[in-house]
Amino acid sequence: MRILILDGSQTGTAQDVAEQLWRDSKKRNFDGLVMAMDDYQIQQFTEEYLVLFVVTTTGDGKEPDNMRNTWKFLLRRNLPVDSLSNLQFACLGLGDSSYAKFNYAAKKLNKRLQQLGAQPIVPLALADDQHDYGSNAVVIPWMTNVWEEWHCCKLEHTAILDEDNYHLLWPHRQTPTHSFKLINNVRTTDPSHFQDVRFIQFEVPESATWLPGDIIEIHPHNSKKQIDEFFALVQEHELNFDSNTLVRMSSNHQGMILPKCYSKPLNIGDNILGCLKRGTMQLSKELSTPLIMIGPGTGIAPFRSIIQKLTINQNDLNSHKSLMWIFFGCRNRSKDFHFQNDLELWHKQNHIKLVVAFSRDQDHKIYVQHLIEENSQELKKLIKECNAYVYVAGSSTNMPKAVKEAFINVLDKDEAYVEKMFKINRYQEETWS
Repeated sequence: MRILILDGSQTGTAQDVAEQLWRDSKKRNFDGLVMAMDDYQIQQFTEEYLVLFVVTTTGDGKEPDNMRNTWKFLLRRNLPVDSLSNLQFACLGLGDSSYAKFNYAAKKLNKRLQQLGAQPIVPLALADDQHDYGSNAVVIPWMTNVWEEWHCCKLEHTAILDEDNYHLLWPHRQTPTHSFKLINNVRTTDPSHFQDVRFIQFEVPESATWLPGDIIEIHPHNSKKQIDEFFALVQEHELNFDSNTLVRMSSNHQGMILPKCYSKPLNIGDNILGCLKRGTMQLSKELSTPLIMIGPGTGIAPFRSIIQKLTINQNDLNSHKSLMWIFFGCRNRSKDFHFQNDLELWHKQNHIKLVVAFSRDQDHKIYVQHLIEENSQELKKLIKECNAYVYVAGSSTNMPKAVKEAFINVLDKDEAYVEKMFKINRYQEETWS
């Protein structure tokens, strides 16, 4: 029986879940494909019978980049209300409940498919990164329900041929892969600090293009020593596979060598395979637009590149040079003040206005949201009179909600105005768990 598995993924998480579904479907004698939504010829949708959707949502509630064309097509008003009446589907959303528009893309897709006549075989499932057990608390039961509803519980332990798996070896198969040469690997936290945070610099090949705030996704690999040790174990236990065999690791014994890629062991001159992906933040097209950037902890990373770009190109800006406010937060000035020298220099040179919260350097805790409210008069003027853009990056746990509430207070409790800023991309979040 044919099955189609489509993912809407921004950072690869939904893609990973979709490909796991595809592997499980092969064991249940399904014959089908797994791909990004926009890679599928949507005009052929009416010919499908069984489709699984796995969808993430960006911070502002928008659908991921790799499903936007599909979504636009499904929203066409001239589509008959029964155009998908032969389709059975199941939809899984992957999100984070710390966002106001939790799993918004999955909810919209699920509703629109039913409006076009498609029949859900199981209820919409909404996985939450904030759950004590992570997204798997919803993902795993949902997968089980899907197969049970399609009466496919019985597994047949048949081999999955290598030719079926070739496209899973590097998940970003539609994205050009580059070799990045490591030129710097520096710890940004004090040696006594409990977190070992790294600032890693790569030499970008001429064939690669990027913008401030973009993301390098690294293809994990083991060192030659680890590989040799692993295959020594394989030979010792007379296992029937070699370095050309594709292996899926479902469990391991304590101390067993598993694939991993850490930043600390990387040496200067090492070459790393990876791909460049667009960040979710969109800058104003007007160079004179003020930018208010809130990046506690590692959330400062995308803003550093934005500041560098605008600072380097300051001669081109002339009188249109933008005003940039940076709110940075960490535990201690002496322990985890990432990019301290850069930020303080740019502040001294009047490229940015730097406001820093050190939460543990005094008896009472101070966070970025407190400093936002302390500067309410200036920020309110920038937002209301100068149409400033607000950007938030960092941990998705409590910070984004607290920062949003601070801006609502800055704007005299005008929550509707902040929501409007979200809708027109003047308030953007890029956070992670």
